[in-house]
Amino acid sequence: MSISVYTSLLIKDYKRKAGEIKALRKELREIAKVTLTKERELTALEAIIRSREPEFDSTNIQPIATHPKVIGLKWNKLTTLILSCLREANGEIVPSNYITDYVIEQSGMEISDRIKLTIVRHSVKDRLKSMARTGRVVRHHNVLSNGFGLWSLPSSE
Repeated sequence: MSISVYTSLLIKDYKRKAGEIKALRKELREIAKVTLTKERELTALEAIIRSREPEFDSTNIQPIATHPKVIGLKWNKLTTLILSCLREANGEIVPSNYITDYVIEQSGMEISDRIKLTIVRHSVKDRLKSMARTGRVVRHHNVLSNGFGLWSLPSSE
């Protein structure tokens, strides 16, 4: 008895989902290993600090959350792509998520997971903020807003 086309498509989808789950579990195991290593390093640092400062209380320390800043582009390529995106907008205000998508598309980056996408988003956001401080781009949103930023080129460019 042969399998229907519909059933074979369902089996193919099943295999794909099973493969995605397998890859995610592998990624989780790798993240767990890194986390354990970082926790050991933190414990060692705390022991060193306590040997020098016996009154040290680690519960009062605010952690600094960081994110990787390297996205693998050549020097100045991120800036060039951001400016290119804003130039193509012809003076229109562009949201930062559109700029991020443009950078990913034009650079040919392979974004395979949310972590890499977050790294690119933060890199674009940080670069836009830096360019706004120097006057190369104009910010059109409240600095304290939680949504996507709105950006354009200055009217003189």
